[in-house]
Amino acid sequence: MTKFPLSMPHGVKAVKNKEEFPRRYNEIFKGEANAAQCFASAKPHKESAGRCEVYCPFKETPNDWENAPIRFVFALTKSGWKFVGLDNINE
Repeated sequence: MTKFPLSMPHGVKAVKNKEEFPRRYNEIFKGEANAAQCFASAKPHKESAGRCEVYCPFKETPNDWENAPIRFVFALTKSGWKFVGLDNINE
């Protein structure tokens, strides 16, 4: 489900492998955005045939879809869609 290394926002070290992923889970999915809440209603944006992105608002303002700078990036691989990156487009 995740392709490593997982790209992280500017100034944050990438998640190197599947062993590091669970230790950084909260940082990834509950850091600046509440991914579970966001993914329930966000619409994916298809950037190309093999890439899509989900934009989420800050967890402090979960209904502010006009300001949704937290980007979760997914890429199509031979084994299906994989989570490849997290970014804050404001940074």
